[in-house]
Amino acid sequence: MPDARSPRVWLAVAWSVFQLYTAYAGMYDLLIQLPVHVAFAVALGFLTAPIADSPEAAARLARRRPRRWLDGALAALALLCAAHYVWHNERLASRMAMVDAPPPIDAAVGVLFVALLLGAAWRHIGPALVAMALAFIAYVFVGPRLPGFLSHGGESAVNLIDQQMLTTQGVFGIPTLVSATFIFLFVVFGSVTAASCASSPTPRWPSPVTPRGAPVRWRSFRVASSEPSTAAPSPTPSPPARSRFR
Repeated sequence: MPDARSPRVWLAVAWSVFQLYTAYAGMYDLLIQLPVHVAFAVALGFLTAPIADSPEAAARLARRRPRRWLDGALAALALLCAAHYVWHNERLASRMAMVDAPPPIDAAVGVLFVALLLGAAWRHIGPALVAMALAFIAYVFVGPRLPGFLSHGGESAVNLIDQQMLTTQGVFGIPTLVSATFIFLFVVFGSVTAASCASSPTPRWPSPVTPRGAPVRWRSFRVASSEPSTAAPSPTPSPPARSRFR
């Protein structure tokens, strides 16, 4: 049973209410819906302890000192980044991306937001995904100096931030849109179903006869073809007799 006094429990409840409300009433503008979705995920990533995938990792996590104040500050920064997108949505949605230079405050929020996202990914997934993302970011700047087919025209840092963090083509692209609509709802309903069925070793389903639910008894059915036959074997038909006439 989760501790109701934990901030991450209330944050998860708020995230679920936001997602269920937008699934019922309709989504906000994408530069509101998707940054808020990502900010909730990043904030919960900092407030949730990573899961060890080996005994060595579990021992290493046990020796680590909890830094709740730092985790709380990073989670609050992620939520403040989402609040910036909500507060300035009219300007962000009406500007011409890659044409109008973003204000310094937008660029700073974009850099901070992607840094928090990479930090949360490192915390729960490990350095592999973060290293890959940083390699692609570096490729944007070193690409013009590479030989052959690896070379490209290059891009400025401002345009990179603009495309990746201030439009719906980068971090807030189609994968995030699918996560904020279908995937989250499947996870919520699956979690509710798993929690309702895991409270008892025998699943109980409500019915008009037993409103409180009756235990479900599973019966095993055997396929007839898989059982050894006990019937007497049928006689083998004799071959037809040859005709006397040619």
